[in-house]
Amino acid sequence: MFKPVKIIILAFLLNYSLYTQPITQSFYNYKTIETKHFKIHFPENYKDFANLFLQLAEKIHYELSNIYFIENKKTHLVLIFCHDISNAYTTVYGMDTIVFYLTQPQIGSFANYKDWYRQLIIHEYVHIITLRPYKGFLNNTFRILFGVPPNLSLPNGLIEGIAVVEESNNKELIGRLYDANTNSLLRNQLLYNKFPTIEEIFGGSYYWPMEDINYLYGARFIQTIIDKEGSKKQFLLIFYSKHLPVFLRLRFKENHLKSYDEYYKDFKQNEYNFYKKWFRDKMEISITPYEQLTFNGGEKKYLKLFNDRLYYFEKSSFRSTGIYILNSNSLFYKSINLNDYYIFHEHILTSEPIYYNGNNIINYNIFYNKKEIIESTNKTTRKWYPLLYKNTLIYIEKNDPYISLIQVPLIKEKLDYYVQEKQ
Repeated sequence: MFKPVKIIILAFLLNYSLYTQPITQSFYNYKTIETKHFKIHFPENYKDFANLFLQLAEKIHYELSNIYFIENKKTHLVLIFCHDISNAYTTVYGMDTIVFYLTQPQIGSFANYKDWYRQLIIHEYVHIITLRPYKGFLNNTFRILFGVPPNLSLPNGLIEGIAVVEESNNKELIGRLYDANTNSLLRNQLLYNKFPTIEEIFGGSYYWPMEDINYLYGARFIQTIIDKEGSKKQFLLIFYSKHLPVFLRLRFKENHLKSYDEYYKDFKQNEYNFYKKWFRDKMEISITPYEQLTFNGGEKKYLKLFNDRLYYFEKSSFRSTGIYILNSNSLFYKSINLNDYYIFHEHILTSEPIYYNGNNIINYNIFYNKKEIIESTNKTTRKWYPLLYKNTLIYIEKNDPYISLIQVPLIKEKLDYYVQEKQ
């Protein structure tokens, strides 16, 4: 009868390394500050920032407590800096914890945002207060049998969707609910008759946009329910139901909501009507003349004009990623670049990624015609937007969350530049 216990102990020992992986970076000395609803863990050099972050979290707690049921438990906030991930994740196993990777995303890579830190806290804290365990015989039994909080078994479309709805609740912050990228994605899915089914919205899909369906479609689906019923609280009650998550229809019925299949039909029809009007309005607008220089899809940005030549960055499946020169309708490949570039005398300064262990970006360093000017150091910063002025290299250095303007004297030897060492 001890066999199951032995199996559990053996499994724990085999997976011990998994449980002992550190969350924080070893080269930082972490400190903790505690308030009424949070414990924040941060590198000691970032105390001022941690205090501001904590004040913002408490304000968000107060705002959400007006509509959500929030237990009197503290949430741990772990701040990670000097990282190339712009994201966060939440766990409600044991201690309720949110880990923040506080590198702000570039505009356009996430969504339109005014205060990214605020949106990030809202999104992740909604996960905490909708997923953490709650009282009830069935829910406690579920947790004992399966070892996870019950609501983690809810469809991902509802889990992520409600977080996106809340991050977009303030019109000044915008968020992803009605972001231009979201509108474009849904519009194209309707155009090509690829609108996801309710099962795909809830559980995900194996086709594009795989990673966005739960977030964006889930949010718009939930917003349809809220608009239809005229009450957000009525929908939110499904997160606090005594029925197990596998009986989702009972949770809807219990809170006087219609079947989610009916809401899905309303959701799809609403999106269709919205974009039908969008297409009609577009067709009525006259198109101005233009000259199409390239037509191969992909990403094009950072347009610059130098000596009557057009330079731009391109990323596509048709040719190598990098900087191209367009001259007399002929293209010339010049250099790779990801973070803007500077042209002088037909030479190019670029900011390019430095890789560690083959795949994790830890640095962005400055290159001159593909040759690294400032060699990699142990300091994980990003050096962006290089400029050369009177033999002085100037660039923006991001050492999250701080941003500095740096200038470095250079020595020119023939066609190359070298860093001038400090005297």
